[in-house]
Amino acid sequence: MPTEFITGLLFLLLPVAAASGWIAGRKKYLKSSTSYVDEVAPEYYKGLRYLINEQPDKAIEVFLRLLEVDKDTVEVHLALGNLFRRRGEVDRAIRIHQNLIARPVLSNEQRAQSLLELGVDYLRSGLLDRAEDFFRGLLDTTYRTRAARYLVEIYEAEMDWDKAMECARIWLHDDTENLNRRIAHYYCHKAEEKFGENDLKTVRQFLKQALKQDPDSVHVSLLEGRLEMEEENYRAAIRAFRRIEKQNPEFIGEVLNDMKRCYRELDRTQDFLEYLHQLPSSETGVNHVIEMSDLIQENEGVESAIRFLVGRIEQLPSAKMLDRLVDLSLLTEDDHHRSKLKCFKRLTEKLVEVGTTYKCNYCGYNARKLYWQCPGCKHWDTVKPVRGTTSE
Repeated sequence: MPTEFITGLLFLLLPVAAASGWIAGRKKYLKSSTSYVDEVAPEYYKGLRYLINEQPDKAIEVFLRLLEVDKDTVEVHLALGNLFRRRGEVDRAIRIHQNLIARPVLSNEQRAQSLLELGVDYLRSGLLDRAEDFFRGLLDTTYRTRAARYLVEIYEAEMDWDKAMECARIWLHDDTENLNRRIAHYYCHKAEEKFGENDLKTVRQFLKQALKQDPDSVHVSLLEGRLEMEEENYRAAIRAFRRIEKQNPEFIGEVLNDMKRCYRELDRTQDFLEYLHQLPSSETGVNHVIEMSDLIQENEGVESAIRFLVGRIEQLPSAKMLDRLVDLSLLTEDDHHRSKLKCFKRLTEKLVEVGTTYKCNYCGYNARKLYWQCPGCKHWDTVKPVRGTTSE
């Protein structure tokens, strides 16, 4: 074992050793018979020897035997189990908490607390079915709210959105804003599942439910726009997409390509170009600048698109815009200069490829795709498009 690991365990077990000694000493004065003290003292010193000899597993066994489960030691057992779990020693935490709940002397409150901690042990070790059973059994106890919180974590991981809703309402009953926003996402995910089954009628029903929960949800607006596109309701799709500009302009770049298609289907490409002109690139990123360059190329030619991009790059340097500029330049140069530009193109492609596209504002998780729930910290609505030279 690494020295740092052993040292950490020693420091972890020292309070337990101290507690064992205190309890042994206390019982020395409470018991009339000296046989108990004669029995405890050798065990206590044996545990200390194991600590000194860096044998933490054996030390744990000794001190757990000394710490008889009674009203004086339940909290010590719980604290020791939690310390091991925080250190990643989940197997040891499970053993301690199992040893605790096997004792008949626990009060109902102590048993419920011990069952909760054992459920968390199983959750952290990935045994979701076992954890779910423990937490479900605690929904009628004083630990109802905490159990519901962990059940939400399980059901979100399993994408069981109906059960997640049920438990979220228990956990977040006093936090209406957070509850409504989370449930809106659940309905959106249910809608996405029905999208995959091409059940558009049910998709619309779920999106209506989501919109009732959170009228300002970008997730809802994005899915609603794509649903209207699927049913060729292009004006309605544009209205849904444009809501995002007011809800959170950072995400408008996610739908510009879809919006362009809608405007084209309606033969209103010029209106789309005017819309792009009024978008502030400082808030929406550079996707709309690239869309504008595409439309300028179509309507006014490659040279006009190049001039437009050069002006924007001077205002807002971006690897993605530079990559697009190289693409346009390749269309205008002769073979000699084109071969040199192709070398530069490989560089700009690499810059775009390795750039971080999305980042969680809470934990810093980097992603190449948009997540409504951060895969790292599991918070909702914290992953946002990244603004910057290499990311865009």
